[in-house]
Amino acid sequence: MPETLWHTFFAHPSQAGKLYRPISCLTLALNWYIGGSNPIGYHIVNLIIHYGTSIFLFLAILQLLESPVFQNRYGHDGKYFIALLAVVLWSINPIQTQAVTYIIQRMASLAALFYIMAIYYYLKSRNTDSNIRYLIYCGICYLLALGSKENAVLLPMSLLLIEYIFYYRKTNLKDTLFLKILLVISLFICFFGVYFIYHLGILPNFFHLADARLYTYYQRLLTESRIVIFYLGLLFYPIPSRLSIDHDFPLSTSLFSPWTTTSSILAILFLIVLAFQQIKKRPLFSFAILFFFLNQLVESTVIPLELIFEHRNYLPSLFLFVPIAAVLHYILDHYRSYNRYLYYTISIFISLLIVFIGIGTYIRNMAYATTEGLWEDTLQKDPVSTRALSSLATLEGWGGEKSIERLQKALDYNVKASEGTFYQRTFKPAILINIGGIYYNYDQVDKAIAYFKKAIKEGPTYKLGYYNLARAYITKGDFKAGLLQIEYLIDHAFPTSRYYNLEGLALLYLEKPEPALVAFRKQMNLLPDKKKAFYNIGGALSLSGHFKQARWFLKHARTDERKNLRVALSALENSIRSGQKTLIAQDAQYIFSHFDMMLISKALKALPTEYSSVPVDVNLIRPIIEETATSLSKSILGDEPPLKLHPDVSSK
Repeated sequence: MPETLWHTFFAHPSQAGKLYRPISCLTLALNWYIGGSNPIGYHIVNLIIHYGTSIFLFLAILQLLESPVFQNRYGHDGKYFIALLAVVLWSINPIQTQAVTYIIQRMASLAALFYIMAIYYYLKSRNTDSNIRYLIYCGICYLLALGSKENAVLLPMSLLLIEYIFYYRKTNLKDTLFLKILLVISLFICFFGVYFIYHLGILPNFFHLADARLYTYYQRLLTESRIVIFYLGLLFYPIPSRLSIDHDFPLSTSLFSPWTTTSSILAILFLIVLAFQQIKKRPLFSFAILFFFLNQLVESTVIPLELIFEHRNYLPSLFLFVPIAAVLHYILDHYRSYNRYLYYTISIFISLLIVFIGIGTYIRNMAYATTEGLWEDTLQKDPVSTRALSSLATLEGWGGEKSIERLQKALDYNVKASEGTFYQRTFKPAILINIGGIYYNYDQVDKAIAYFKKAIKEGPTYKLGYYNLARAYITKGDFKAGLLQIEYLIDHAFPTSRYYNLEGLALLYLEKPEPALVAFRKQMNLLPDKKKAFYNIGGALSLSGHFKQARWFLKHARTDERKNLRVALSALENSIRSGQKTLIAQDAQYIFSHFDMMLISKALKALPTEYSSVPVDVNLIRPIIEETATSLSKSILGDEPPLKLHPDVSSK
């Protein structure tokens, strides 16, 4: 287990062995280790993270309100009221559903948890004399936040903002020192980031990622100005009908197309300028606005990620409701003695507001109850959502019992998806691959091959097309064509274990076991669980004549996959090839003691045309299987006729 957990730190979705959000991946791996694919454990952990973020947000707000700029303005009860109300408005907001309920977005919520913890410890260090201890805690939390998601990199700038708004006074040497230290740290991180990007060759990948989009950096920046204003609208008016896992957001092609682009830019500039102007008079308002826009910089500017996701507001919106809570506290405090009627009216309004927001969150969570329900909800709000259509096509094409109706429905979804609006160059070939994959799942391999070829023609650099085409050729029995595709893929793409698996299988069926063995060893080197390659290596060693070594690998593969009949049949074949009668008898008896006759018969029938695994010579093992079956039937029935195999299986 420790070795497997270590590999989770390098679970990059496209480049095996590359460090990728290790803290988030570790928590997901632990969830898998404890509860497998049961979603309950994942949801419990996500809720705990959300709850922890809320607690530290509450504590951080209290620390902010104790900073020198307020000079005990709110009093003990006032601080607790503002902090609690702000946290409630933030934590139960329906927009947070995507970050909390959608399991994989734990990466966003976990980064926010460590981010707010770091802020809290920094504030604690500024409000007490225990500077060093709390600053160390702050640094540790910063590293954990970075290990959860990259957008946490902006923490030093957030601390710089806190220092400038709430603590900095020109006449105070300590304040000046803190400000200078934070400025140096921020500049260091910027320079280190540029060096890191250049030194590791990430910069070319960054531009390659941009090449995969159907928009320019300029167009993305213009579009994000409208999206950020849209985010603010969702945060303050988060009714479930406005929320979706996928928003079809039109691209801004110029400052005036659409016209809302210019107005959004002006609105952002106005809010930022206003925030700077109000720093002295209304520091909470200024901080909330500047913190929000600052923490949108990574995901909502020029970096060519997907255009829009609701979970991107989880961290930036942390302090957004603090000034609202402060205003409501001021109004309540004002009318407490001045007008009791208005005081109770406003109190009831706040209570009802919280209730209605909570109901909205409950309704929004209902959409996440099932995968189908989530995408149908998306499609209901946006009938041309390409992501929803392609996802529903996959669910129809690969889920449930196969039927002509399901096949046709899946194909129709894919066709509609291909006619929609999309901003990725790989989307069109991906749709063609989806159609080919559905045909492949329905055993219509020739149609699948035709669509995989269309996908490659549409997107020659999209590697998934070559992999699927190679797999389809091998399934059909055209091993040379399959090998040609997979070798091209290995030469032109980042190698993965499944590429070498296909290469090795094609070579085995072409009766080239030695090169296949090389491919399977490369596969094993890329697998976190090495045992998953043992069967392939054992089969290749057996066909190469290394029977003793092959038996070791097959034995351990059989131990790891006790219910795998194919491994047991390969072990029997290896014993027959080695000519050891004792082992032959043992392996044959093992098969009949672990698998029933119908399953064995079915496997023997499928072996000659089932190319998805190591080849087994059915003509070599069938006589032994039949002889063992006959012997067992005689021992059971005595003088009765021997038990026959399935009528479709004939002996030669």
